[in-house]
Amino acid sequence: MRSCLLDHTPIVGAVRRHRTLSRPHQCSSLYLPSSRMATAIDFRAEALVKSGFEVDMGMRDGTNREHLLPAHEVLLATRVPLLWDHTDLLSVQELERSERFACEDDRARFQTGAALVRLMSSSVSGIPPAQLIVDRTCPDCGQPHGRPRLPMDLGLSLSVTHGGRWVAVACSRSLVGVDVEPIDPRILALETRIVSEREAGDLIGLTEPQKVRALTRAWARKEAATKSLGVGLRVPMPELEVLDSSPPHVMGSFVPRGTRISLVDFTLDPVHCASIAIVHSDRISASRILIRRFPKR
Repeated sequence: MRSCLLDHTPIVGAVRRHRTLSRPHQCSSLYLPSSRMATAIDFRAEALVKSGFEVDMGMRDGTNREHLLPAHEVLLATRVPLLWDHTDLLSVQELERSERFACEDDRARFQTGAALVRLMSSSVSGIPPAQLIVDRTCPDCGQPHGRPRLPMDLGLSLSVTHGGRWVAVACSRSLVGVDVEPIDPRILALETRIVSEREAGDLIGLTEPQKVRALTRAWARKEAATKSLGVGLRVPMPELEVLDSSPPHVMGSFVPRGTRISLVDFTLDPVHCASIAIVHSDRISASRILIRRFPKR
């Protein structure tokens, strides 16, 4: 665990459900990696604790709450199925939508993501999770299945992804997108729908397992990038190119002039690829992005 030492360095938290809890409000203590961090824990972590999570948060020394608001990324990730009773956190609309899923696993993923969105946003804003207004209106059809959005005065961008047995949520002061993809050999059949001609050339000579992983990573990167600008899969993936700079970034006609979309890959387990995309106008260093994995390996 490390403290954040620079102004605007992002704070990254990881949460873990207590295995012994049967109801969410039975936990009253924080998990702290060291006693030195105790003075840095702010009331914003309380929402996570009362909801049955352990909290592992990297943050600045001292008690100045202003510094607990991240400039960029906060990430939560958890495995599913991992159902716990958080229905009291969800809105009526979210509960109604979850009941429409015929598949229990899909319902579990949605409920987990909706709960993590509220817990994550609460830990950053200080607003109780059940009181947050989360708008999911789709800009195309008006149905409540779009990306989650918070009130504009909070100045926060959200992104949520469900990939295999993982749910991840990113929260940022910049536009942000996150994606997790399971590594599956069937992705080989989709190569021409994922990579550009130049990128396809980079795949020549790879073994089949290497190619499967490379395509999965490309998918996760590009979907995170399109989600960061809210265009989703309306932009064909081959029209985007990932340049392996430091950090990698995305080029494409849909990227506004003067805007940069930087990418940071992160590992949840050996059988998934994951990436977070941050939209910004200045150069961002990957060293400023602190990502905590959950559960710890």
